Amino acid sequence: MFSFIKIPARFLSFLLGLRITSGDVALGVCLGMFLGFVPLNKAMALFLLLLFIIIRLNRLTALIVLPFFKLLYIIGISNLTDKIGEYLLVDAKYLTNFWSWFTSQPIIALLDFNNTLVCGGIAFSLILSPFVYFISRTLYTIYVEKYVRNFRQSKFIKTITKNNFINRIVLAMEGIRDKAE
Repeated sequence: MFSFIKIPARFLSFLLGLRITSGDVALGVCLGMFLGFVPLNKAMALFLLLLFIIIRLNRLTALIVLPFFKLLYIIGISNLTDKIGEYLLVDAKYLTNFWSWFTSQPIIALLDFNNTLVCGGIAFSLILSPFVYFISRTLYTIYVEKYVRNFRQSKFIKTITKNNFINRIVLAMEGIRDKAE
């Protein structure tokens, strides 16, 4: 009866990640950090966009935290990532053979890994990723336990769910999510 709702519901389900888990949110924060701390040239932006599409994560979270990490990058993290990249590419003589081989690979050469800002941004993001992942996962779990339960019990939500049309839309969206898994 409401088949016209299924296509927009599928799109919204994909875009927003309606089955949100704490791990998906944490991965979204980590990818937002990568996007924020790495200068995005054409090929690197395309590569990170592919990760954005392929990896199961909360895309909305990545888009929300991206400006925060990009602001940190502009304010001064870029100096730190430049120094890290300079150490890895120039000062660490034991990595010279690796970098000459790695940066000569066809696709890798397009990603500008030989740029100190790119290399340092990726290295810095890789170092911070486990910490950011566990912190954001824990904070999201605390948020869900504390606020979402109270929100579901509010009079506003109870009033809305009494409406039969809205219940049908929610059930249609849940059916689509169940079929996707």
